[in-house]
Amino acid sequence: MKREDMSKFTHVFPAMVTPMYEDGSFNYEAAKKHADWMIENGIGGIGVLMAAGEYQSMSLEEHKAYVNEMVPYIKAKGASVIIGAPENAWRMW
Repeated sequence: MKREDMSKFTHVFPAMVTPMYEDGSFNYEAAKKHADWMIENGIGGIGVLMAAGEYQSMSLEEHKAYVNEMVPYIKAKGASVIIGAPENAWRMW
């Protein structure tokens, strides 16, 4: 990685929770409210699908759907995003 690229990682990137409904589907409204709260309180970078374990129990399609919904939303609010991946992610993509 080039030195100038490292400036993108100057924030703390706390992992946000992945809110779900009882049926296991994503609660995007709650996720967006949580992301808004984090950004409004000074968080400049958010970790999505990190080490809380939810990414380990979801399918590739679910992972992509969540990333495709949340990453543009968070970036539009001015925060950076990193995405968690399971140890076998190279097999998924």
